[in-house]
Amino acid sequence: MLTNFIAKFSIFTAFITLVYCIAIDVSFGQSIFRSLVVFAGFYVILILFFIVVRILFNPQSHEGIDGE
Repeated sequence: MLTNFIAKFSIFTAFITLVYCIAIDVSFGQSIFRSLVVFAGFYVILILFFIVVRILFNPQSHEGIDGE
């Protein structure tokens, strides 16, 4: 559910970025590139979020080397 929301939100923000860049007279190629960076950035943040949650809530990650 969270990933579905993030996917829709990232597409929306990428589209808004594209429209905004075109409105302020940035070239179309640069606008597409900026939109793709925004889109990919949301997924990088989502992946990092899940990695952090996994580390925090995995009880085995808090054990020492000897399992103590």
